[in-house]
Amino acid sequence: MPPTSRACDLLWILDVVADEPRILSLHSYRATDQVLEELSSRPAPGVVLHWWPGSAVATRRAVDLGCYFSVNAAIFQRPATLRHLPVDRLLPETDHPYGDRTGSEPHQPTTCSARTVPKYCWTFGTFTGYPMP
Repeated sequence: MPPTSRACDLLWILDVVADEPRILSLHSYRATDQVLEELSSRPAPGVVLHWWPGSAVATRRAVDLGCYFSVNAAIFQRPATLRHLPVDRLLPETDHPYGDRTGSEPHQPTTCSARTVPKYCWTFGTFTGYPMP
């Protein structure tokens, strides 16, 4: 990772959770390999990789490190990425389940809950083999 304050923050956090385990939700956009490298050198149980953009090789490495992957509906627009994520490591997001930042509808909780969450849940359930009724 470049020597930035964010990289230093990550190293500090990984050092802290080595002694005081916590669940960590990490973004690795544009730094996937660097984040995995740090996780290799400073193992941390309970890492959730949020909006994972990694390749098949990087995903395998993340799984080997014990990572989980939080996903929302946007993942269905990237089937190549989704295909490599193990179902038993997927955590569906409920804070932004529609995954569409460019749509014409406002993204208010009531709109999301009433119209798009059922579709997301059905799609996610179908993919994982646990379809909703």
